[in-house]
Amino acid sequence: MIFLQQCHTAARSRPASGDAADQDLGHNLRIVGNGEEVRDRLQPSLPKKSPFSGLRSMNKNELLIRLSESKMAKVGKQEFAQQSLPQKVFSAIWEVESEVNSGGFSQYFCNGSAESASYVVQALETIGAPRTASICSRAIVTAFPGGLPSRVEDIRAVARVFSDKILAKLEPLDQEFFSYPHSLTDLLFTYVNGHPEEFGTPTKPDGA
Repeated sequence: MIFLQQCHTAARSRPASGDAADQDLGHNLRIVGNGEEVRDRLQPSLPKKSPFSGLRSMNKNELLIRLSESKMAKVGKQEFAQQSLPQKVFSAIWEVESEVNSGGFSQYFCNGSAESASYVVQALETIGAPRTASICSRAIVTAFPGGLPSRVEDIRAVARVFSDKILAKLEPLDQEFFSYPHSLTDLLFTYVNGHPEEFGTPTKPDGA
């Protein structure tokens, strides 16, 4: 599935004069050197080529990566709090998967991805990944026993000084996450496919 921007070609206005063929196909009037009027047939307007054109032989993961890098996805491009609900779901899941796979939950809470920590459990439940949501919920409680700070800066500040005890408790949760009780790729792919108003018109992935 490739996510393409929906394009609408504006209807071409009919010429004020000319025969039926001219009106149906469209012509351009020009004057040649001897003063004779010559009508050139206009080429029909074509929609602008999408940056995703020609990328049909891609699997779901590759297509989601391409989507994340496009202007249709707001992850890393717009403040999380200002994003629409579907964009928040995409951003939260994209960030937690990227960061936890790279450096565990400690890295997830320490980096800018902490912006979506307060929403990640809801996002995972929204796409149908309750067991992964439970892992993230337990990671939040483990890392912040006094409650998740409301400010992203405070989440990151606490994460930068996690004690060895906290880090040790997060380790098995990292391993649970790595076991992938749900296919986040499949679930997220299905979710964005259901929101073309946000992510564009889908095309089937390679092998579908």
